[in-house]
Amino acid sequence: MGIGLIMRPKDIPLSWDRFRKETPKFSIALDGYVNDGPLFDGAGPWANFNHHENVERMATRSTCAQVLIAIRQDLFNCFNDGKEAAANVYVNDCDEDVSLSWFLLKNYKLIENALNPAVTKLVSIEDLLDATAGAYPYPIDLAELQKIGWVFEPYRQFRLDGGLDRKDEGEYLDIVDKVGERIGGYIKNKGKKA
Repeated sequence: MGIGLIMRPKDIPLSWDRFRKETPKFSIALDGYVNDGPLFDGAGPWANFNHHENVERMATRSTCAQVLIAIRQDLFNCFNDGKEAAANVYVNDCDEDVSLSWFLLKNYKLIENALNPAVTKLVSIEDLLDATAGAYPYPIDLAELQKIGWVFEPYRQFRLDGGLDRKDEGEYLDIVDKVGERIGGYIKNKGKKA
């Protein structure tokens, strides 16, 4: 089965009950696709990683941080069809948190058993920035922010150009892919600065 991304930018957020009724087993919702806090149902399994609805925003980790911890706590021991890792990953956005979460899920073998310092740093910074809507008081001249700015530049430019409003599935997938390529460069210390 493998791990696949289902991009649905026109979908409105679903309830947890509806998500479990309308999606197949081995389905994961990310960052607002389901309008509820983090949830898990082992009968599917189904999972929801989210830090927007029905949570204390400052006390709940960002979606990418939840995903990283879940992977390192054997998520794919459960999300496994007996042959390989198995997950249908549902999203309706292509922002930093979604793109990074998808990268982690798709590349889980890179991080599940190894504490990659670059991945940990990237997720930690994104976690704090996302939880505070970008207002975490990092020093403005912090070199790492320039590197992370480069990683997420395709999304930010897409948003500034009005791309989010078109809600085009292909464009959203393209942004997730472009950000994913840059995440790969960043964790291999081949990133740039913006």
